[in-house]
Amino acid sequence: MDKLTKIITVYVFCILFSMTGVTIYHNHLLNNDIIHTETIIGISLIKTTDLPREKIFTIMTNMKDYPKILPNNILNVNIINEIESKGGSVKTTFTEEKISERGVIVEVIAKHEVVPFHYHKIEIMEGDAKGTIIEQKFEDIENGTKIITEAKVHINGILAPFGFLATSNLESALNSALTAFIEYAKLTK
Repeated sequence: MDKLTKIITVYVFCILFSMTGVTIYHNHLLNNDIIHTETIIGISLIKTTDLPREKIFTIMTNMKDYPKILPNNILNVNIINEIESKGGSVKTTFTEEKISERGVIVEVIAKHEVVPFHYHKIEIMEGDAKGTIIEQKFEDIENGTKIITEAKVHINGILAPFGFLATSNLESALNSALTAFIEYAKLTK
């Protein structure tokens, strides 16, 4: 075997060995690390309105009207089940929602817990954002209502390491949605 043949043989062996190692490592990442990675983004937002607490609360907890209020984002809401606690202090509603964001349509199962005129919690039970929780508190202020929103948005899968890039976009989207609810409430009697 001449010198050139030996060099080519060693070179090909090194390439094949490297490709096998990279493939094994890539499959290990996909099966164990990346797919199961999750990023949680926390968002806090306080918004005030001159609307009475009961009115804005009623609008924001009427899931059936979500497609009217946010027609570009909430395409459909189907109420699966409603449960009212004894005494009516807490109402729990399970919904199936079809949501669109920048042309991507996803379906989620959401659980809405409502304490009349004070508290609304939305938890995504199934779907791409499973585990996401949005909590809203409604407080009377002079000449209106203060809405305090705390959100923990879960991003799963291969995009989870890039979740930090979405924080400002999610804050803007949440602010826009709240504004849409307030404007809709001002138009209704």
